[in-house]
Amino acid sequence: MAKKDIIVIGTSAEGLDPLIALAQGLPKTFSGCVFIVQHTAPYASSRLPEILSQSGPLKAVHAKNDEMFRPGKIYVAPPDHHMLL
Repeated sequence: MAKKDIIVIGTSAEGLDPLIALAQGLPKTFSGCVFIVQHTAPYASSRLPEILSQSGPLKAVHAKNDEMFRPGKIYVAPPDHHMLL
């Protein structure tokens, strides 16, 4: 079985500052995946991927159903969604 490096984070709506600090601290050469679920209102829009992408060297995106995960990316659950890996 191949080695898989992952970081999985669940946070409240007030977790933005620690998430930014994490994004800033990850090296450009990080070869794992980061998965984030943040509690947000179901009607809210999320700019979290944009904020994290601007904060550090890794690209952050909203995760999509049945998406193949790529190393060196940050995946954020859209508002009002869970994330299953």
